Amino acid sequence: MRRLMEVVRSGRVDLTPLLTHRFSLDQIAEGYRLLESEPAAS
Repeated sequence: MRRLMEVVRSGRVDLTPLLTHRFSLDQIAEGYRLLESEPAAS
């Protein structure tokens, strides 16, 4: 895990394609509602 975190920290891997939604902390309740209403990925 430490090795993986170092790869991420150093910028050798781009994780942005994994992000599907962006919410600020004050929008977290809205984010949970959205995720609950979306169908699960297969």
